[in-house]
Amino acid sequence: MAAANGPVERVEAFFGENLRLGVEGAHRPAAPLMGAGLPPACQERLMGLHLEQVEPVRAAVRQLGAPEPALTADSIAGMPHTALAAVDGGAPLATVTERTLVLVRRCLAPLGSMVHAPEEGH
Repeated sequence: MAAANGPVERVEAFFGENLRLGVEGAHRPAAPLMGAGLPPACQERLMGLHLEQVEPVRAAVRQLGAPEPALTADSIAGMPHTALAAVDGGAPLATVTERTLVLVRRCLAPLGSMVHAPEEGH
């Protein structure tokens, strides 16, 4: 993310890296941990780590002036989970990544603007 030019590219880098790590299995332990009945202090620490991980996305969304920046950032940060489920279901990683990044860009567009992906002919 540090090498990205601008907030949109930082969010795209976050998404791409999270998806890559997820395909490699790096995020697989998170779901069982959250439902494992951990003590409150451990659950708080996991949530703190998650917020720390998502903060660059939140900062980029704030920088772009998107409405409801926390909600927008958290929604984008949740997209890798859905994308990974699609890959796990047999969808090609490249297709899932490309399509989801189109959606991410739309989330980051100012209200009232029309953002079109190149494959949509605009």
